[in-house]
Amino acid sequence: MFSMLRCIISALLITVSSAALSEENCQSEKSIKSADSNKETKVQFKNESKSKIKIYWINYDGKREFYSDVNPGRSYTQDTYMTHPWVITDMTGQCVLLFRPLPGATLATVSTVD
Repeated sequence: MFSMLRCIISALLITVSSAALSEENCQSEKSIKSADSNKETKVQFKNESKSKIKIYWINYDGKREFYSDVNPGRSYTQDTYMTHPWVITDMTGQCVLLFRPLPGATLATVSTVD
């Protein structure tokens, strides 16, 4: 019972944490880049919007590297590292969500694309 409750609480924190970072971090995309590759993790990108989204890794030089398109209603899981930022954009390249993964598995859910 305790481990199930812990998983539910962790999942809620992950979703809230990644969503809370979007607007502020999109504005600071130019100033971030990947650091070391020491602590492994996973990110699941879940597209709950009605539009296709694009997934990019921000590399060691602070540049976007394309990884995947995600259609509405679909998801994409990527192995990554704790210090590697990721950006989700609309099809024109406009940032929708920008974040660094959390310990364990991070869920990055996009519900609307403006």
